[in-house]
Amino acid sequence: MTKTGQILIMLCLTFVILSFSTATIAQSNGKYVIKETGVGIFELGKKIPFGAENYTIYEELVMREEGIEEVLYTVYKNGQQLLEFSSAFDTDSIGNILLFSDKYKTAEGIGVNSTIDDFKRAYPDFSIRYTYISDRYIMETQKNKFQFLLDGQDYIPQKTPDFDSDMTVLKPSDFKKDAKVKAIRIFSLGSAPDFETLELNFGFTVTLGEREDYGNDFTTYSYFKLERNNTVIYIDSSTEYQFDTDIFPIVLQTGDNSFELLFEVNDRPNKNYLKRLFVSNDKLIKQDNIPIPDELK
Repeated sequence: MTKTGQILIMLCLTFVILSFSTATIAQSNGKYVIKETGVGIFELGKKIPFGAENYTIYEELVMREEGIEEVLYTVYKNGQQLLEFSSAFDTDSIGNILLFSDKYKTAEGIGVNSTIDDFKRAYPDFSIRYTYISDRYIMETQKNKFQFLLDGQDYIPQKTPDFDSDMTVLKPSDFKKDAKVKAIRIFSLGSAPDFETLELNFGFTVTLGEREDYGNDFTTYSYFKLERNNTVIYIDSSTEYQFDTDIFPIVLQTGDNSFELLFEVNDRPNKNYLKRLFVSNDKLIKQDNIPIPDELK
């Protein structure tokens, strides 16, 4: 064999080895990429993969705030806790997922143990908020539907969140410099046909998901997105909205391209209240909660 032939064979072998290595790495990492449907074999709405090789799944019966029993599943691999999830509406399918392992990353490289600065660089449109309903400190971005949960111990002790609001907007400076993501929540919105859309006055649109029916009593939605002119104004996935009356929602024009919007919130076991959103030039400028007037009940 000539020297040229040997070189060609070596080049071909090198190409095959590199191709195989790249494919193997991609396949290996693929199961740790966080998608809106879930991670690896754990996908929203799919059957719980009992008996999956190398995974151990533990079941625990827990009590929700509403007094409803729920089965919580915790997943381990090689002794390390990876994630936990609930069942979807009392079925053997996967509901909301909570990731605890730093193996899982978004397409932008963000995962558990990423810092707030990491998150800011990856998602310049980031926002941080606190909700007393689930007692969570949440980072979010419009690029995906995940909730990146911060540790409450990293919130600066001298400052206290507003416990009178179900969504308090926070800043990075409200947290310790080394504050990191402690968990990532992938929540079930249902498939696209399960979304419900409401067309409101003045061009506002509300998209609803995570519907729960409580017999003939009422129906709630735990995913809420308000838009106008193809601009997302407000997203909330920590509050239960109720649309069972002909009165709410109400949209009031208060000025040139300025509006107040009223939505009913189910705050059981407390009384329902109204979430009031103040919007100007398709941006949320303020929000608060007010009691429902007796004449509107």
